[in-house]
Amino acid sequence: MVGQIDNSKENVKLVEIGEIAFLAIIGILCILIGYNATLNNIIPLIIFAIILKDINKDRFYCYFVVIMLFENQLQLPFGIGTIMRPYLFLILIKFIADKNKITTSYLFITVPLVLCEAYLVFSGNYNFSIIINSLIIILIHSKTLSKKELLVKEFFYLGFVAIFFGLYGVVHNIFIYSDTMIGGTYSIFKRFSGAIYDPNYSSLIYNMGIISLLFLKQYINAMLRAVCLVSLFIFLLLTVSVQGITGSLLVISLFLLRKRKYKEVIKWMPLIIAILIVILNSSLINPYILRINEKLGSRGDYSNITSYRSEINRNYFEYFIENYSIGEKFFGGDVITGDITQKTKYVQIFGNVSHNSYIDMLFAVGFLGILIIVIGYIYTTIRCFKLYIKNREDVYLGIVYQKILVLYFGLGLSLFPLRYWIYLYLW
Repeated sequence: MVGQIDNSKENVKLVEIGEIAFLAIIGILCILIGYNATLNNIIPLIIFAIILKDINKDRFYCYFVVIMLFENQLQLPFGIGTIMRPYLFLILIKFIADKNKITTSYLFITVPLVLCEAYLVFSGNYNFSIIINSLIIILIHSKTLSKKELLVKEFFYLGFVAIFFGLYGVVHNIFIYSDTMIGGTYSIFKRFSGAIYDPNYSSLIYNMGIISLLFLKQYINAMLRAVCLVSLFIFLLLTVSVQGITGSLLVISLFLLRKRKYKEVIKWMPLIIAILIVILNSSLINPYILRINEKLGSRGDYSNITSYRSEINRNYFEYFIENYSIGEKFFGGDVITGDITQKTKYVQIFGNVSHNSYIDMLFAVGFLGILIIVIGYIYTTIRCFKLYIKNREDVYLGIVYQKILVLYFGLGLSLFPLRYWIYLYLW
């Protein structure tokens, strides 16, 4: 079945107060998970029941981003797994029952992606669920792109629920202790995380939320949007993630340059003031000073500037080139993420995981697989940009920004083939 992307010029209504309150209730329930075993078992069932009541509505497709951000917390009792599993199954049933159609553009990227994933499955590194996940994510994107109103909702859900993702870290006091050695002095500082217990991955989520809200100016209340953006920027700063901060600066720079209205900077003054207040807080300024001193004190040592990740990446790449056959170089077959045995093996060799999605791809699917993935990524990015040019709707350009963001974060994080990487790749 082949459908078409919505190219209409209809006005999309503002996100309604009732829907915002509904999402807030789900977010608050997610935050309560972790206090005791009873709540841990009951709340995921309650949230699933709340979501299930919308199965006859199109917004049921938008709940994917909610579950994705809190997947670690939304565990069903009796070891069944997360509520993502039954949710994806219901998406498949709903898509077929509603007689929806897959948009034409997805036919181009579906086959190559599934072939790469099938190779991972048959090489024994992943189970068949990775293919099922990708196919159902394609159905979700196909549906949300077919209706502009749904795409707006999906963006808002991502941006708004990212707030609760951060609040989860605040309520549960999720700080990760990091250390550094500067001038012979050993220092320890705290870094804020979120519902994912890693500051760097959390900074990716905050940036995704920021992009979503930046491109929804005409669809949501200005005050709500400003409060949400300020909150996400504060959470982002608390992660003390250099990659996260530079990624955010990249996004904002591109956003303002696109507008060609340099007076827009004045409108960002409240945000800038809020950022300064947070930075000047003694509990945050020391970690930033330590990290900046660590990198400036490297005196041109690029490896130190990148927290030694460039050296780790080089070691992984050299190992791949020197120890793998021609066939393995082209097709891969050695997944170094996900499987704990493989991960431990390479950590023992190199002292750390790769911290690079492209190195992970190289080991998993080889040079040929990377070429297929890159072509698909470029194709989907250009497709969304063309939609923006044709419709002049910011939400389509927002997808392009999201895809650029994940490309950038791939240089410093192992994202492949995690669910949110697949989600952004297929958008």
